[in-house]
Amino acid sequence: MFLITFIESVSTLVIFYKYLYYPKSSLILFSAPLLLFVFLFLAINHGSKILSNNVKIQFIWVARTIIPKAVTGLLLFLVILVYLNYFEWGKFNEKLGKALVNQILIGATPIFRIWAPDYSSSQTTQNFLNDIAENQLSKFKPSFLKGSPFDFEAVDFDKLTEEQKEVLINQTSKELELAFENMLNNSLNSKEPLNQTVYRLINDYFKKLTPQVKSMFGLITAALLFFFLKGIAILFYWLIEFLSFIIFKFLIAVGFAHISSETRGREFVLLK
Repeated sequence: MFLITFIESVSTLVIFYKYLYYPKSSLILFSAPLLLFVFLFLAINHGSKILSNNVKIQFIWVARTIIPKAVTGLLLFLVILVYLNYFEWGKFNEKLGKALVNQILIGATPIFRIWAPDYSSSQTTQNFLNDIAENQLSKFKPSFLKGSPFDFEAVDFDKLTEEQKEVLINQTSKELELAFENMLNNSLNSKEPLNQTVYRLINDYFKKLTPQVKSMFGLITAALLFFFLKGIAILFYWLIEFLSFIIFKFLIAVGFAHISSETRGREFVLLK
């Protein structure tokens, strides 16, 4: 089993053969199949010990004890490949990145709608800032409007005409845009969809980072991805157990594996 597990783990490097030779060889790449082998072998060794102490084979029970280790090894292998692909080999998929940012913005909709009731990840940046400006202006006390283009000292925002509201909203929105540009040290395109603006700002910020910071960011991202996948994988253990049980029964049916019984003596300790 040791040899089979080793060959199974090392054979995964065949797909990445062009990264194995100098000068593109990577120790991180070699660590992926090594970790896969370690966890797979630990799982198999643990399962073998359980089977050796069982009077009757209970496949599902044995599978439940070894699957977590095997899945951990597989996830570590996949996460390392993701890290290498996106942070070491420079094969970042821009389309995937935009889709990921858009999904994050969609997931954060309830939060953004606290400040912008009409928030949508596909709306223009200008509309987003206008929505924030209008929402906040409607909450301020009348005294806030003193010093505005209309110099209304005690007039409620809701009592302004539509034209007056529009001018005040546009002015406030422009000030918000300038504040964001100064904070982010980058320009905003008011006509650009919000999801594209956020992706561009993140991408520009990432390009300015030093290689050391990028590497650290990649490691943190890989760690977060591992724990995220590990948490989700628990929900699918039952499916892995079921499929492995089907394969187990199939191997027995075709004669590749078989179950037999044996009689052996055992030692007992008796206390007087």
